[in-house]
Amino acid sequence: MGAERASAGEQSGELAALRYGEELRRTLVERSDDLIFVIDGEDRVRYVNPAAAALFRSSPEEMIGRRRAELFPPDLSRQQASSVRRVLESGQPFSHDDWIVYPEGRLWVNTRLLPLRDAAGRVTMVLGISRDLSDRKRTEDALRASEASYRAIFAAANDAMFVHDGATGEITDANPRMCEMYGYAPQEILGKLPGAFSSGEPPFTQENALARFRAAAAGVPQFFEWRVRNKAGDAFWVEVGLKKALVGGRESVLAVVRDISKRKRAEDALRESEERYRAIFEQAADSVVLLDTGTGALLDFNDRAHEGLGYTRGEFSALTLGQIDAIESPEETVQHCAKVVREGADAFETKQRTKSGEVRDVQVRARRISIRGRDYILGVWHDITDRKRAEEGLRLSELQYRSTLDSLGDAVHVLDRDLRIVLINQAFRDWMEALRLPVDVEGRTVLEVFPFLPERVRDEYRQVFDTGKALVTEEATRVGAREIITETRKIPVFEGDRVARVITVVRDITERRKFEQELLKTQKLETIGLLAGGIAHDFNNLLAGVLTNLAVARQKASGDPSLGRALAEAERAAYRARGLTQRLLTFSGGGDPVRQSLALGPLLRETAEIVLAGSDVRCGLAVPDALWPAHADAQQIGQVLQNLLINARQAMPDGGTVALEAENAEVGPDNPLRLSAGRFVRIRVADHGVGIAPEDLARVFDPFFTTKESGTGLGLTASYAIVKKHGGAIDVQSQPGVGTTVHVYLPASDAPPAPPPPVAPAGPCTRILLMDDDVILRRGARRLLRQHGYDVECARDGAEAVRLYAQAREAGEPFDAVILDLTVAEGMGGEECARALRALDRGVKAIACTGYAEDDVLAGLRAGGFGAFLRKPFSPEELADALRRIAAAGTP
Repeated sequence: MGAERASAGEQSGELAALRYGEELRRTLVERSDDLIFVIDGEDRVRYVNPAAAALFRSSPEEMIGRRRAELFPPDLSRQQASSVRRVLESGQPFSHDDWIVYPEGRLWVNTRLLPLRDAAGRVTMVLGISRDLSDRKRTEDALRASEASYRAIFAAANDAMFVHDGATGEITDANPRMCEMYGYAPQEILGKLPGAFSSGEPPFTQENALARFRAAAAGVPQFFEWRVRNKAGDAFWVEVGLKKALVGGRESVLAVVRDISKRKRAEDALRESEERYRAIFEQAADSVVLLDTGTGALLDFNDRAHEGLGYTRGEFSALTLGQIDAIESPEETVQHCAKVVREGADAFETKQRTKSGEVRDVQVRARRISIRGRDYILGVWHDITDRKRAEEGLRLSELQYRSTLDSLGDAVHVLDRDLRIVLINQAFRDWMEALRLPVDVEGRTVLEVFPFLPERVRDEYRQVFDTGKALVTEEATRVGAREIITETRKIPVFEGDRVARVITVVRDITERRKFEQELLKTQKLETIGLLAGGIAHDFNNLLAGVLTNLAVARQKASGDPSLGRALAEAERAAYRARGLTQRLLTFSGGGDPVRQSLALGPLLRETAEIVLAGSDVRCGLAVPDALWPAHADAQQIGQVLQNLLINARQAMPDGGTVALEAENAEVGPDNPLRLSAGRFVRIRVADHGVGIAPEDLARVFDPFFTTKESGTGLGLTASYAIVKKHGGAIDVQSQPGVGTTVHVYLPASDAPPAPPPPVAPAGPCTRILLMDDDVILRRGARRLLRQHGYDVECARDGAEAVRLYAQAREAGEPFDAVILDLTVAEGMGGEECARALRALDRGVKAIACTGYAEDDVLAGLRAGGFGAFLRKPFSPEELADALRRIAAAGTP
């Protein structure tokens, strides 16, 4: 029993310890100034501590269960989501610094993301701990911004200045005055230790100098006189100020050394002779005053002291320091004097008020001196008003310079001679964020920031530095999966006769170049279209005459099988030639397509079955039930699909599967295809064939360009023209050895798909009037029609057709139908003839006939009084079908 009680007591103690530990952890988390939160796998907030909730003006309870994406701006939310997924998927911690926008303000934070695992070891949640580093960030930015000013002051200072490493004491930097004062070259000074220039005579030894340095490094400023030697071995007196400082992000000790040899000699002379003391006192370039060590009262002063403040000697002698100093109270002045007496010296800046009320900036150097056994305070006032104003002007100039850069719309970054980025503007930050590149680039070289740039960029910058001439270049680079084209201006910035920096102005011209390429492509199509339209029309007229006469000859040769086969082969060749002219006519600048609400599913299926029949290529068809109808011309879009599927089949000579898919797509206003915003149907045709070489990909839509031995180079060109006329877009992506994917965008229709047209029943049409300006076609068509039992009359132009039609009506033998050529070289054309015939007979039945593209006529077919259409060259079957349809149609 005793053992059991002891065991129970131990368990109770362990539970109490666990509860205590849990309470301690919760207290630390709840009261932490860090932002602590937990995100689950569904991107929801599972826990936040009060510090994090306060930034959202909420309590922790109100934030539990909310989606993280609701709490931040979209760009920042996407970046955070990527980091959270990274930890969830990899199980590895992740840390980064960034600006985070909260309702309570914008903070620069360091965020650590840690994986949280369940009992099975799976990462189910992410613990985040963010620490506010905004003050440090702003401090670092301010330090970088002031570096240029610091360097300018450092180089121009009248005093010798050098910087010691705070840990080792080695000299890391020295200004030109330092080298001049000690007679050393800069490289000879760097690396020397404290006391290296001491005279060596006690107490001016290297050991004592090192003790002074250590005190300053510990945070106790040092101000003292010292005996030193220059490189030539000459000894002289200096006044040394040592102060701990942060230089270039490294703890250092800044030394300011003033050559006081003259002053020391003056003091010696002052001790030897009152007259010499007065002469030096009065001739000092700065204001010099002698003060009582206890009260700070003015005992003596030189003319510079009272004249500089606008007083007479008598007026000035009656003043106290409290009436002169514009900052310190009389009590503070007394304390300052006591400090000088106590420490022996002091140096500081203050402001003094002149008799007229003007406030001047003054640098004060005060020290305790002894004259004839009595202590005094000797003060030297150096007017630094002009220097202060220059510094303030420089600061304002820098602010204006940065404001000007930030107001520019182009991305700007400034490089030093080491090609390191020293300054960027806001547009540069925005551009880098849009490219998903790091924004914290200052201090890094341009090739570190943009590793994808070619090596010649380094040579271009060197050229600007060496020649001092601006340089404008254009670069096409790839950032991830995105290709960008930039125009870069490299502008030199001179300091004296030397180029010190280069301002780089980067303008993203990717969209402009794409637009220019698209415009050039359109211009090519228009140019070839003008040529193709005329050639195809004339060629169609010739083919029409050939085909009609071939049809007549084939019917007459029905008793001779060998001759019939030869004529049939010639007829097939002529029809193939007709298909070629139709491709030319598709982009020859004709009219708009005849569009209606079109269900694409059946068209995709039928086209794939026809094109891929008998091949080793299968079709992977995917059409959703809810696919929107397209606002399109079924015949023209069928031609586009046929061209694309033929290309896909030929790209896979060993067989395979071509993907043929359609889906609904909402397109926004800023899309890369330059489509109007709205609803579109997107068709995807993807093969796994040989692919297209990168140098050929940009030319696939060019007329007559082809990589196939038997290709015409018109398939994709015609497809491009058709899709453009529909207000859509076509895009080709390909990789050699991987395959080719083509996307076609067609505007969606708001109306339901149109039902198929009814089949026209056959009807009698026995008496025909044929008008065409081509004599060969007239003769061939007359023979063909007469062989089929028609009574045919022919006219060479519209005027003759109107005359013959009128005569036939008067004779009581009217024509049942008229076939009118729309385009007549000389005389009245088909459309004008149709109008004239309708004026004679409202019931005239007219068939339009032309060698141009079908859509050119169909767009205004009914309005022109035509009931049917024939495209040259036509077959006997097409002619018979048109006559049946016109006979079945009523009066237009």
